[in-house]
Amino acid sequence: MREKGFTIIELLVGMVLFTIVVGSAVSIFLSIIKYQRQILAEEQLLSQISYVQERASKALRMAKKQEPSDLPCIPKGYIYQLTRPEAGFYTGIKFINQSNNNACQEFILGNAVSGDSNSPLVLKELINSSNLSEAIPLTSERLEINVVKFSINGGDGCYGASCPDGAVAEGGIQPKVTVLIMVRAAESQDYPIRIFQTTVSQRNLND
Repeated sequence: MREKGFTIIELLVGMVLFTIVVGSAVSIFLSIIKYQRQILAEEQLLSQISYVQERASKALRMAKKQEPSDLPCIPKGYIYQLTRPEAGFYTGIKFINQSNNNACQEFILGNAVSGDSNSPLVLKELINSSNLSEAIPLTSERLEINVVKFSINGGDGCYGASCPDGAVAEGGIQPKVTVLIMVRAAESQDYPIRIFQTTVSQRNLND
């Protein structure tokens, strides 16, 4: 009596079915990994931007008017000064932080490596200095920052040395600073661009 076996056709059909099942499983597995990586990248993005917004908001609320007796930081009588105009808007803001020993503080958008225009853009902080090499990065190179825009009272100020861009202490009005950030995780160009915006008002009125 002859033993039963598989025909070539049966083997080919089995191999095809096996290949389809394994291919589908691998595709699903890779999709899951890709999705998890995106979730982790998004979580890191949210964590870094939340940190920047909290740090900047806390400092901006404590801005004070530049008095003649203060060390030079911004124009006399000003509370905030918009700085570093790029493409029609301002990518920096400078002020005196009274909660940090009246430090002259500036938040700016700049290259991760000072002087290297090819390095990624990051948010930085300068304290009591105008030397960009001393700026401290607040975000990592794992974020791709497309736009950072600072504006005051809904406007972008004006250009020119005769018109310092910023807010003065007039009429007991608390100036409001709006910070707009457009950013995405740098890991992939397929990741969506996220937009974050926050508005902060000066805590104490000036005399």
